Amino acid sequence: MKKKTIRLRKPALPALKNLNEVDEALKHIGEHEIALSKIKESTKRGILALKNKGFEDSQPHKDAIAKLDKQVKKYVKDHANEFNDNRSIILNYGKISIKETKQVQLGKNKAALIGKLKDHNMDQVLVEDTRISKERLKQYDKDTLESLGIKIKRQDSIHIDTDKMNVIYDVR
Repeated sequence: MKKKTIRLRKPALPALKNLNEVDEALKHIGEHEIALSKIKESTKRGILALKNKGFEDSQPHKDAIAKLDKQVKKYVKDHANEFNDNRSIILNYGKISIKETKQVQLGKNKAALIGKLKDHNMDQVLVEDTRISKERLKQYDKDTLESLGIKIKRQDSIHIDTDKMNVIYDVR
């Protein structure tokens, strides 16, 4: 059986009738913004205190892990010949293994390297990253952009800037 959800209508906000009412509304917005900033600041202080405590509490564990990790890696390196064919050993509390990794180092003169790769028909390793600058597109006229299938959406936006100092001191 489906539950029916009841939707309540939100009451319409009363329209502001003059600039004095708008100014009073800005004052209330400012008061709420100040209250929010106090809450955010208090929250940030609490989070920072918790992070610092967590860092302090976890540091001995991190140090112990780093020390033991270093000892295990030294042992594995010194006894690599004792590993089986798949180069790993399963122990009671974990697995240790030796894996070969490859790291490509290109050198400093990349332009010369790109030329050499092209000379050796190795174009498939070259990657080209092409991006479109939306900011630069705004400089072109509407007809040119529309011929390319690009649209510029224009709309007005309303910004409200409250004067918090006047709100704090309730200046009129």
